[in-house]
Amino acid sequence: ERFVEALNSREVPRVAALLADDATAEVLGSPFPVERGREVIARTSLPHVLAPQAGLVASVAVSGGHPWVLLRADDGEGPIDTAIRLDHEGTEVTRIEYLVAAHLPEALRSLGAELGLPTRAPGTE
Repeated sequence: ERFVEALNSREVPRVAALLADDATAEVLGSPFPVERGREVIARTSLPHVLAPQAGLVASVAVSGGHPWVLLRADDGEGPIDTAIRLDHEGTEVTRIEYLVAAHLPEALRSLGAELGLPTRAPGTE
């Protein structure tokens, strides 16, 4: 919930403060390298995810017994644009995995189907 609140604030420092110093972030299925360290993540993926022009709102959903952070347009009511899985130790996020329509559309469509939500993945009806 704290991570979702921080994402919705659109403040990189607020989200970065929740990360462990040695946290990692990965856009699954992409050619992008794994980001290593709070500062690298704060400079690389977080500004992209938090960009105001994206207009995405974060919320939590549970699928397969695991919580996902969903990023959706239209005040959080639109199709899933990105799903985020977090690992943590205590209150610090140690790993972020981004599931993005452009890189793993089938996986995002599958998650959307499990949740009964549309996605922005190509091939979504």
